[in-house]
Amino acid sequence: MLFQNAARIALGLAAARLVAGSLDLAHGFWVLLAVLTLGRTTVGAAWKAVREALVGNAVGALAAGALLIGLGSHTDAYAALLAPAMLLGFSLGPLLGIAYAQGLFTLVVATAFAQMTPVTWQLSEARMIDVATGSAIGLLCGLLAWPAGARREAVRAMAGLLRTCGTLVPPTAEDLLTPSPVPPAPPRTLPSLHRLRLAEAAYAQYRSESGTAADDTGPDWHAVLLVADHILMGAYRLPRFGLRPRNGPSPPCADWARASASHLDRETGRIASLLIGDRPAPGTPLVPPPEGCSPATLSVDLEVWMTSLGLQLTRLEASAAQAHRSPGLDQEHRSPDPREDRREDRR
Repeated sequence: MLFQNAARIALGLAAARLVAGSLDLAHGFWVLLAVLTLGRTTVGAAWKAVREALVGNAVGALAAGALLIGLGSHTDAYAALLAPAMLLGFSLGPLLGIAYAQGLFTLVVATAFAQMTPVTWQLSEARMIDVATGSAIGLLCGLLAWPAGARREAVRAMAGLLRTCGTLVPPTAEDLLTPSPVPPAPPRTLPSLHRLRLAEAAYAQYRSESGTAADDTGPDWHAVLLVADHILMGAYRLPRFGLRPRNGPSPPCADWARASASHLDRETGRIASLLIGDRPAPGTPLVPPPEGCSPATLSVDLEVWMTSLGLQLTRLEASAAQAHRSPGLDQEHRSPDPREDRREDRR
């Protein structure tokens, strides 16, 4: 996410510098500033910010033009107005919204520039042109680089996280089923940790976008992150600190543990497919351990870990299924195959 945002901003600034230099715009740095301040990760949010910024700049340009015409070359008056204008622009502007911030900043710019060199009302015109140019460049970059925002990226990252974490369960269970005075090497968790960081970044980006704070129609992404963290903690700590039976588990208990670990691996992959819009076959709950699997014959840490994972995956599947029953999300993630749509209509 950070790299994508950095690449989008860098391309936008490069385009703004090229346009400002090619057109020889007065105060062309305002073009770059508009790209920085008005760029968003979704086209809808960028267009909303651009509309508000243009309206605010238009009102501010009219006020600044009237101020410059009225005061003329009286620099003392501009010096007296600069501090109150900066106080209002930098304190109230961010609180009241983009339109107020842009309009008040236009007044600040006019009072500051009027003290350095004689200016006319055309300064407001130049700022309006620069902001409109920067807004168009930022909107075009958002349209070409990342038009839909981070929602689909978050879905892909969460699904990939579940798949990689599920593969850690069988080797962890096998380690705890092997009686040994020396703890064996735990499974490699680095790829899953990398996926976890990507999923957290994608989710943070998604929640920071406007319009998603009240969006409760998607799956429980917190549950996905908690399941992944639970698997990673178990895969890392249980081979080191988990209690093992002294003489090894009995065959029925060992068979249950291996079958349950494979079941959890399959379930994570199946739920990952459900998250990205596929329609896998319904899963089955985790079978409880057979009679006689006491802590003396099976690692109690392993049993508690896998049982809790089974319950968490069941709740996560219910959340994902409920999300796909909502009309908006179902249309967004539905398979593009038209035969699938006809089958759904017949149902």
